[in-house]
Amino acid sequence: MGLDMYYYARTKNKLNVEDLNDDNYQSFSKWNEDDKVDNTNYPEDLKELSDYIFNRNFKSSFIEENGLYYYQIGYFRKFNALHKYMCNLDDGRDECQDILLTRDNIKDLYDLLNTIKHNRSKAPELLPVQEGFFFGSYDYDDWYFNNVDDAIEMCELFLEYFNFDKYDLVYQASW
Repeated sequence: MGLDMYYYARTKNKLNVEDLNDDNYQSFSKWNEDDKVDNTNYPEDLKELSDYIFNRNFKSSFIEENGLYYYQIGYFRKFNALHKYMCNLDDGRDECQDILLTRDNIKDLYDLLNTIKHNRSKAPELLPVQEGFFFGSYDYDDWYFNNVDDAIEMCELFLEYFNFDKYDLVYQASW
């Protein structure tokens, strides 16, 4: 229970099951820790992003909804300041809705996170914490700044590898 934060690559076009079996959609990594196996197939062009999930020991996943496929490519738990930032991109609405992100959104976030990394005193002003039911810590402590570093890494991967022409980048939280 608490704030779970997901980033997905969502197909822009509806796909049929047959589309997932052609040469463009191949399984290339499996989460295997303590005999847990994840058979999630990702499109080959999402390899670096799914490997990010794999290397951080998060189980990969995908969801099909009305013919659109959502491939998990990022995850945070209880980083409430980042959640607040994402909700502010959607006029502050916080209803566990999908929030569509652009390359410019990610670039702006990346710049903001790097400013905080190099000047921690700016964190309360630039990326303030948000209170909420089971939303985690409200302190600007090592946990907060480790999340900042992890979010920088995720943004770098999105900026380098994410194909904004082929996929929508979607943020969605659950609490």
